[in-house]
Amino acid sequence: MEINQPAAGSSKYPRRNNVLRLLAKRKGALDERLVAPLAEIISDPMSIENTNSFASLLAKMDAEPFIAPLIDMISRAVPGESSWLADYMYALIKLLMNRGDYFPVHESFVHLLGGWLLSTGGGEISWKAGDILEQVQNQATREYLIRGMSDESLFSRTRIACMRGVVNQYREVAEHALSAVANDPDHKVRDAAAGALNYLKRGQTKA
Repeated sequence: MEINQPAAGSSKYPRRNNVLRLLAKRKGALDERLVAPLAEIISDPMSIENTNSFASLLAKMDAEPFIAPLIDMISRAVPGESSWLADYMYALIKLLMNRGDYFPVHESFVHLLGGWLLSTGGGEISWKAGDILEQVQNQATREYLIRGMSDESLFSRTRIACMRGVVNQYREVAEHALSAVANDPDHKVRDAAAGALNYLKRGQTKA
């Protein structure tokens, strides 16, 4: 299947989108030869009719070559203007979660996500930024994860993701950070903090 071949006289890539629809419906594993063309398509989100379905397809294939182009495009996105941003962040989260270790990223990407975490009104982009920050490796994530877990304006889910990031990557400050939210107004955050403290006391390797 020629995924990246545009139809003559068309800028909407109908052939590409027909193939993507077929791939999304397929059951079971997909051919690894699709990884390279799919990775190329990531850089052209405006040519994709259904980025939600495309993101699910990327997550299903679970190929590491998708991670770098997703990070690149997310870095270029503008919340509220890039309609595909939330879908691309979803795909990246799923790919990062399936790795056996943390994915190293540039500090500039951390600062971008940290800004979205704390300054986008605590909505979908904020919690997805928290989920990504939890899974990546760069010393700059420490400040944002600590601030995120303590910020009462954020979703419980977002704060708990930040909490896991602190516990798993920054043990030297984890106990102090958890103590700061031990009496948090949000019972979900309080419960998560209590559970994380138990992990630390039992010497678990990952919360």
